[in-house]
Amino acid sequence: KSFAFLGAGLQGGESFTHDLLLLLPPKWLKERLEKALVGLGVEENEGSVRTSKVASCSGEARVLNVRGRKRAGFELELVIKWEGTVGESSDVVSGELKYDDFSETSLDEPECNVVVQTGSAVAKPVARRIALLLIPRVSAAVKVVVDEMVAE
Repeated sequence: KSFAFLGAGLQGGESFTHDLLLLLPPKWLKERLEKALVGLGVEENEGSVRTSKVASCSGEARVLNVRGRKRAGFELELVIKWEGTVGESSDVVSGELKYDDFSETSLDEPECNVVVQTGSAVAKPVARRIALLLIPRVSAAVKVVVDEMVAE
């Protein structure tokens, strides 16, 4: 299927075509993301957290042919569970990374809500700070999956 676009940076009336090469099923995408995202970790002096599960993954991913080059596109809602320990007493903490609009245009700086669900009042802010460090690692892992999509 082809789509013609008029876009910024094009000369008056010029257009280019996107050919949809592949629309990936959500199950395939969730399986690939789970493989890439589960087990990512961050260790700091105050504690550590590690991703434990892709709780939900919805949206779409596709491979396009743009001006003769394959490119991936995706829009996802993604929830990733994490768990860990913080403090001298190794207080157990857990929570979620929630991405409401994760796409190829936000891959470098995605909007992510870090939620701390369990832990003591003292441990929760420390856990949140450490969990924030997971975001660039998640982006890097998603980029690997996107690169795999294009390579197939």
